[in-house]
Amino acid sequence: MNKELILDCLLESMRMLKDNALEAKADSLQNENDNFKRGISFGYYEVLHLLEQQVKDFGLTLEDINLNDLNPDKDLLGLDKRILDYEKND
Repeated sequence: MNKELILDCLLESMRMLKDNALEAKADSLQNENDNFKRGISFGYYEVLHLLEQQVKDFGLTLEDINLNDLNPDKDLLGLDKRILDYEKND
């Protein structure tokens, strides 16, 4: 088994997963009333959030698997925007 090849495959898959997740999020924002597209976006959130937790559980960093440039809560759920909107209206 070639560990370097496995690592390359994993890192490329992470890149593709992030790209697809951000594309799905943009698509769901353009089609806010389409629950199917919102569901796809949320599915990507679930997967990336799980990967984020697993990385921490194994004592790795997000940089180790190229997830350091994505915050699923902020980038896929928009939680920071909702908090700011709430504080602005409060």
